[in-house]
Amino acid sequence: MSFSPVIRPAFNSHPMVMCTEYSMIPYPMWKVQIASVSGAGIGSWPASRKFRRSGWLYALQEHLEVSTQPDAFAKYTKDCIKRSVQNREFMEMCIALHSWKINYLAALSAVNAINLTFSGQLANQEGLSLSDLMNTPTYGPFFKRKTKALEHIKRSHYDLLESAITADLVRVKERRARRSSGNRYTATRKIIDMHYDKLRALKLESPLPCLPSFRKLPTPDQLQRSSLPEEEIKKTLQTEPITQLVHSDLANFHLNAKNTLGKVLGFPDWISASNKKLHPVDRLTARFRCRRCQRVEAKYKYFGCLDYAGVIMHMCATTMDKPVPPKPFRATMFEKDTKASSGTLIHQYPMLSILACGIREDEKGSDELLSAVGPRVIGHSHRHQTMSLALLPQDEAKKILGDHALLPGLVSRLTSPGKIATMNRNMKAYLCRHCKQAKPKNSAAGNTSSSSGTTTSEGSAILPTDGTFLRVTTTTTTTVNMTPSAISKQMYTFDALRCHLQDK
Repeated sequence: MSFSPVIRPAFNSHPMVMCTEYSMIPYPMWKVQIASVSGAGIGSWPASRKFRRSGWLYALQEHLEVSTQPDAFAKYTKDCIKRSVQNREFMEMCIALHSWKINYLAALSAVNAINLTFSGQLANQEGLSLSDLMNTPTYGPFFKRKTKALEHIKRSHYDLLESAITADLVRVKERRARRSSGNRYTATRKIIDMHYDKLRALKLESPLPCLPSFRKLPTPDQLQRSSLPEEEIKKTLQTEPITQLVHSDLANFHLNAKNTLGKVLGFPDWISASNKKLHPVDRLTARFRCRRCQRVEAKYKYFGCLDYAGVIMHMCATTMDKPVPPKPFRATMFEKDTKASSGTLIHQYPMLSILACGIREDEKGSDELLSAVGPRVIGHSHRHQTMSLALLPQDEAKKILGDHALLPGLVSRLTSPGKIATMNRNMKAYLCRHCKQAKPKNSAAGNTSSSSGTTTSEGSAILPTDGTFLRVTTTTTTTVNMTPSAISKQMYTFDALRCHLQDK
């Protein structure tokens, strides 16, 4: 046997005494080593006599130590004779063991081939797969046990185990079918998700429900569970009949959702004969909050609540305690946001809104015409227990603003990333309008200017619209005379001012 020098150290190889070749056999017995080495000249002893010298120095040292002592030398001689006899008997046993191993491996290979051939014929007769038959928990170990025992497998053996083997094969088939169905369902689910993203990007259906709710619609759900190929499903989604079915499913979804949310708002079974009237859920006064997580999406961050489009798109966020899996829309998860619903301009002062914009709260397009107000009024309503609104003439609003006019985009610039924004935020150069402004005595009426100095329990905010300003006040007001210390200007950094407003 000859191996490369790189492999020899890994197997603890050593050169043979007779031929100087390397042997990889882990036995140190020279007879086994010589018998296992193949090469020229191994069939006969060499002409020159050779001796093993690996233990020569140790044997010589031991002989010199006992040669000076007659008794010890006699005992040493007996031990050497006894050891020589034991080694001869042990080596004969090793040679016999090695011969048995060679014969056993040959017989094992022959029996394995016979049993494997029989298993193949048996699988063909029974209409089974040889791979499935060999991997069953019953037949696989039985095959190995019989082969190691050098026994041939017969038909009678299979007949005894047939019921157990059949049960194993049925379980394998069912598991394989479930795996295939799961993989197909995952692929079709991705196709439905891609179609949903397309509808959302192109705004072909607006507003859309959240993705889990869209998957539960009858048509997408049926396509997800179909056995059609992926390409066929993609083409089917582009056809006109399927598009109409999806549109019909969405219409039914919106109808059921609006009827259920209408009950939350206090309008059960709402019906109108006019096509110009908005459903109560679609009005500007319809605002909701989630009962479970009390959170809103980033789009509604400054509103602090959800409209109808936000409600059907809402999915509870993952909390710090435990993850919340996304679930389809359920109207029972939401409650009416009383503060936001009662804090809108239309709800509190419908006549003023008609004069300002010429619209009513239940007319179509009212939410779009009042979108200029944005989240400022609705978001601000959460700062008060009860909030009232009033329209101010621009002259009176300018008197209240004084020397510090509104700067559009100031907060956006201060909260933007960058060194300049950070430096400006750290400047102690900001005032609180709520604390600085002197309020008129009849602030709820909004018809008198500020001259005597009054305050409210929650403060006020001035928001510009087209030619008018909104004054936000609480329904419970307290009139006090402003002292010089109260009127004095208290300066804040931007972050300190935000904390101050949160306390308000």
